[in-house]
Amino acid sequence: MQVISATQARLRFRRIMKLLQEGHSLVITKNGKPACKLVPAEVPRHAHGE
Repeated sequence: MQVISATQARLRFRRIMKLLQEGHSLVITKNGKPACKLVPAEVPRHAHGE
């Protein structure tokens, strides 16, 4: 799991979205402490065929 600061997350939002779409999770820190965890959304199986 990757760890990134809130400032870097703001600057690299597109990259974060790509990582999440690839199945990666990451933690965003604020003042050096974990603030939140981002995980990929589950996509319903039937949605792939639409």
